[in-house]
Amino acid sequence: MKVSRRRVLLLSSLGLVGVFLASLPQLIKLERSKPNSPFLQPLDLNNESTQSGVVEFSLKASTSKVNLPGKEEIESELMTYNGTYPGPTLRVKEGDRVRIRFQNDLNQPTNLHFHGLHTSPKDPGDNPLRVIKPGETALYEFSIPKNSAGTYWYHPHHHGNVNTQLFAGLAGTRVVDGALNTIPELRNIPDYLIALKDLDMDSTGKIPPLNHQDWMNGREGRLVLVNGAISPTFETNAGLIRLRLVNQSSARYYNLKLEGHPMTVIATDGGFVNTPYAVDTLLLTPGERYEVLVNFKQAGNIALINMPYTRGRMGIDQSMNMGGMMGGNSGMDGMKSPENISGMPRMGSSSNMLLVEQNENPGYWRRPDYDPQIYRLTPDS
Repeated sequence: MKVSRRRVLLLSSLGLVGVFLASLPQLIKLERSKPNSPFLQPLDLNNESTQSGVVEFSLKASTSKVNLPGKEEIESELMTYNGTYPGPTLRVKEGDRVRIRFQNDLNQPTNLHFHGLHTSPKDPGDNPLRVIKPGETALYEFSIPKNSAGTYWYHPHHHGNVNTQLFAGLAGTRVVDGALNTIPELRNIPDYLIALKDLDMDSTGKIPPLNHQDWMNGREGRLVLVNGAISPTFETNAGLIRLRLVNQSSARYYNLKLEGHPMTVIATDGGFVNTPYAVDTLLLTPGERYEVLVNFKQAGNIALINMPYTRGRMGIDQSMNMGGMMGGNSGMDGMKSPENISGMPRMGSSSNMLLVEQNENPGYWRRPDYDPQIYRLTPDS
C-alpha cells in the first residue's frame, strides 16, 4: 500500500505554556508564518567496548556554548553532557554489564543518577549520595536487569544542585532494548525519541538565577523544547510510528494531545504494559516516560500539542500543592506569559491502521514478569 507523506509539528503553538485561549488564533498564525526548526534525534553515545555483553561509555559534564535550533541568534551558556543539548542517548540491552567513565568539568560538585533503573544504590552503582568534585573522574558500573526493556533517563542527583544543574541542561535518555522489541510489529516501524525540556535565558544567553518563587514552586522556563529545538517539524511516509516521550523538566508538567489521533500506550516508566490501551491525552509529570504507537489515517499536517494544565502553586494564593522533582508550579500561571514558546513536531497520517487484539497463539506480545497474556499487533487492511 502506498502511503502519502505526512508532516509533524512537535509541541505546536497550541501548547504555548503561557497563553490565554483567546490569544491562540493570533499565536497560531504567527507560529505557522515562521519556518519550523529541524527535528533532530539526540546523538547515540558510542559503545567503546568490543566485548560482547559489556557496554562502556565516556560522559563529561561541562559548561558549553549551544545554539538552540529555532533560536540560533543567541548563543546559550548551558551545562551539558559531552557538549550536547540534550545529552547523548545511552543504548543498552537487558543483561548488559555497563561501565561509565564520568568526568566532572563543572565548577561545582555533581554526580549521575540513572532514573527508573533498578540497580544497586551502592558504589560503583547508582549512588545518589555520591559526590564527584570539580575536576574529578569517577567510574559507574552495574548490570541491566532482565525484563527491564523501556525508556529511562539520567541526570545529576547531587543534593543542593539538582534543580540548578538539571534546569541548565544536564539530562539525557537511556534506552534499554529487550526481546519484545524484536517482534516484527515493533521492529519494523520508525522509532522517535521525544525529550521534553524547558529553559529560560536572558538576552546574553545566560540562565537567570533562581528567585524565591522558583525555590518554592520549581522553576519553569519560557522556552519549551523538543530535543533541544523550538517547534521542530519532521516528515514521515510511515503509517505507524512509535514515540518515546520523556519529561526531562525539573518542574513542568506536559499535557499532550495529538491532533485527531489517539495514542496507543505500549509502555510507561515501569516498562511494557500488559495490555496496550488507547488515550486521547497523556499527562507527563517530571521524570515520567511513555511509549506510544500512532496510526496516521491520512496525509496532512498534525500537531502534537501541549494542552493547558493547572496543578497549583505556593505563594500568593497560599496553595500547598507542590510538584515536580523539586516541587513546581505548572499550567495556568505559566500560561499567562505571551513570551512562552512551545516546541513539538507535527505528525503525519496513513490509512494503514494497527489494532491491538488478544490472540491465543504464543510468540507475539508477552510481558515475562506478568501473568502472561498474549497480544498481537495486526495491520487493518
